[in-house]
Amino acid sequence: HALLCLNAPELGTAFLQEQMQALAPELAFVERVANPAVFADVSQDRSLKVLVYRAPE
Repeated sequence: HALLCLNAPELGTAFLQEQMQALAPELAFVERVANPAVFADVSQDRSLKVLVYRAPE
């Protein structure tokens, strides 16, 4: 598994997913980990982004 974290409001989830497609296309997206309340934001796409990817079996 790979855990990707990004805390840049100007870059959304799509940025991470595009990077993964370009740099590690063999890894499959599993889920976005829910943020704790301390990282609450008015926009889900501007908040902390934590994505889980997995390698093929």
